[in-house]
Amino acid sequence: CEGVARRGRATGDCAFSPDQQFASALAARRIGSPSAHEQFSLAMNDIGLAYVAELERQRYDKPTATDLGRAGDHGVTLDYLKQMGAHGYRVGRLRALIRMRDHGVTPDYVAGLAAHNVLDIPAEDVVRLRDHGVTADYVGRFREMGFSDLPIDTLIRLRDHGVTPEFASAVRSNGYGRFTADEIIRMRIHGVDSDYVGALKALGYTDISAEDFVRMRIHGV
Repeated sequence: CEGVARRGRATGDCAFSPDQQFASALAARRIGSPSAHEQFSLAMNDIGLAYVAELERQRYDKPTATDLGRAGDHGVTLDYLKQMGAHGYRVGRLRALIRMRDHGVTPDYVAGLAAHNVLDIPAEDVVRLRDHGVTADYVGRFREMGFSDLPIDTLIRLRDHGVTPEFASAVRSNGYGRFTADEIIRMRIHGVDSDYVGALKALGYTDISAEDFVRMRIHGV
């Protein structure tokens, strides 16, 4: 690179010269020879032979030079690869790992889920949880209320239907600890909120089924 810098600003020109030895090393590993553009992307994102060796160590399928370039462009760095692998997500194909990164699945996210015993689940399920806004804190707060071992689909349905930990807590604190997650979802869908539950409890109605809550709300009681 050549240019000038003054008062925190710089301008100039850069030229990139691909290292033919690096291209040959990739070809020797049956990855293929990268184009000049791909090799520039690899250099800018620090995707080198150490990255290829880590893929081999984690028993990933053989990537192409294009796959390696996409990994760098999408933020699947060597550090990300190692950390996700340490959490058990050696997903076999680099494209699958790129998809996880694109959907905001980070090592911290999977570590948070693991802390609440949500672990060893397929990569696609982790992506679904992240896409639907199911955070580790969300899972943890439901577990604190006794909703342990909730299936992935149930966690997603709770989040999609706006069932907050506060609402579930209000239901339980008003004496309805027997309600299942599915019943609480149905109540929330039909507009039963914490104020409604609390008001009925204050009036002395302490033995109402989830279905009766729904029927009362539907009929404007």
